[in-house]
Amino acid sequence: MAIGCAKSPKEVYTAMQNSAMKGDYDSFTDYFTNKSKPFVRALIELQKTDFGGDQKASLPLKILTQCAVTNRQKLQKSQVFLSLNCGDNKSHALAFIKEDGKWRGDIKLTEDLRIHEKGAH
Repeated sequence: MAIGCAKSPKEVYTAMQNSAMKGDYDSFTDYFTNKSKPFVRALIELQKTDFGGDQKASLPLKILTQCAVTNRQKLQKSQVFLSLNCGDNKSHALAFIKEDGKWRGDIKLTEDLRIHEKGAH
């Protein structure tokens, strides 16, 4: 990739999906903010325990690989919210924050936005 040509949030999401499909948990984790990484690592370890340890792309990582981006909403200069269709008739989304010049998924912002959205209904 050329210098100064950072991946968009949608491209990062696609890279996350590819890492999840391959069972490449280290790369998958790298697509999240530093504050989110401990949660993502814990989720992966729980999945390994619950699904036998070597099963690739277990739930919810498997669900992630089946989602398509349906909408992109810019929240602030360094925040983007992707709406996802995972084929299960539920609303899914993932917020991205620009960290160290790269877009990364952020669990806290995603949850904050979900809580705000629920409160608005």
